[in-house]
Amino acid sequence: MDYGDIFKSDVPTEFLTKLGSGIFDAYLAAKRAVDDQILGPDERYNLMPMTRRAHVETQLRNAATACGIETTTESSGFWNHVVINCGRIRITQSSSPDSSTSLRPAAYKRDYAQQQLLFPPLPRK
Repeated sequence: MDYGDIFKSDVPTEFLTKLGSGIFDAYLAAKRAVDDQILGPDERYNLMPMTRRAHVETQLRNAATACGIETTTESSGFWNHVVINCGRIRITQSSSPDSSTSLRPAAYKRDYAQQQLLFPPLPRK
């Protein structure tokens, strides 16, 4: 069994469907919220990632709750973040400025990876 099979077996399709439309709504809502503040370009640029993250985490929690999936809020000491528990899969949110930027290493991701011994490394193809 590979990671894709595990993901498909543990994460409900209904959750992914709700989350797909919710993420789109979150991006629109974050833009409206920041634009409504009538801030200068520097302030909008600095405020957008945090605003977007808050809206995305709300959509994560809403989609999970609508599907009866357990959610928790965990703290890394600096950030609180929503965790969606789907069997062997834990879903959290990360962001980057654009699609070519690598996501920063996060302490909670390292901790989760160390806890998830269910997933041995897959052989490279």
